[in-house]
Amino acid sequence: MSKNTASNMFRKVNVDEFDEDNFQDDVIDGADGSDVAARASAVRGSINAKEFAKAMHQALENPPQAGSDDVKQQNADIVADVIKATKVPDIAGVVKDLSTDEIDILMKYVYRLMATPHESYSASLLTWHKQMVTQAGMGCIMRVLSDRKSV
Repeated sequence: MSKNTASNMFRKVNVDEFDEDNFQDDVIDGADGSDVAARASAVRGSINAKEFAKAMHQALENPPQAGSDDVKQQNADIVADVIKATKVPDIAGVVKDLSTDEIDILMKYVYRLMATPHESYSASLLTWHKQMVTQAGMGCIMRVLSDRKSV
């Protein structure tokens, strides 16, 4: 038998706030693209100074994971500039300097750039992919494929 209670606390829960259609990802700083131009100039300065590891750290710092596709594409172009500028013998050293989180972000960009192939850097993307898997293992691929946030 059920018990009759005078409590009506269950009626005060807003079930609509748990609805999947109302879910919003966290807003990430830099999603509006205000820092993309500053990042691009800093990365180009590091590339001109032949500091490829520093340029990659700058390009991967605080990536826009929410916001418009234009902002995401501009940041992907910045990462592509670093990938194009880095010579093949230097790739392993750059990847060794990256943290696991930065490798995961870079792997997202490599997959994004592979989706729209370009003749100037398509071959080097496979070299970058190989070095990242060598450094971080297969886990970086699984983390990228299962992550909801895209770059």
